[in-house]
Amino acid sequence: MIFELTRNYALAMPVMAAVIIATGVLRLLSRETIYTEKLLHRGIDVLKMGRAKLVAGVPVGEVMTPDFPTVPRTMTLRELEAKFAETDHHGFPVLDEQGKLYGVVALSDLRDARDRERPETTTVGEICTRSLITAYPDETLADVLSRTGESDVGRIPVVDPADERRLVGVLRRKSLVDAWRLVLHQDRHHI
Repeated sequence: MIFELTRNYALAMPVMAAVIIATGVLRLLSRETIYTEKLLHRGIDVLKMGRAKLVAGVPVGEVMTPDFPTVPRTMTLRELEAKFAETDHHGFPVLDEQGKLYGVVALSDLRDARDRERPETTTVGEICTRSLITAYPDETLADVLSRTGESDVGRIPVVDPADERRLVGVLRRKSLVDAWRLVLHQDRHHI
């Protein structure tokens, strides 16, 4: 606009230098632009939205818990109760006699069995959940979360794509926190 108002093109270099300096100073003082600042005042954080997309793209294999404790399907309720008491976990993958994924048992399954006064000889295989949502290590968190829908799943078994009954890890709610940490850590290194 200065050129149109003054018709003096000798001002081009000083104006460009002023714009470059002003942009640099603004970047040092604030990461927001005038556009993102307006959105931020309305409660929309564009930077967080970008990070959320990055988190959704994290591969399951990077944040899953490998070597997660498991229980055999032949374990009794008493033994399961002791396992819950000695660990901090609220659920375990259940393996069959061949070491293959059979189901998932949660603390709520044990409580339900106790409420129904199931006998002590009841096995984990009788009370565990058999219809499972599973994940693959090379899938993204977005892929897995889209399959869980509204389900309140605390842990998702991660299986080998070549053998869907071979457990390779567990994706837990804590894994999502780990994904956020991973993205924020990468974000700090790119700043």
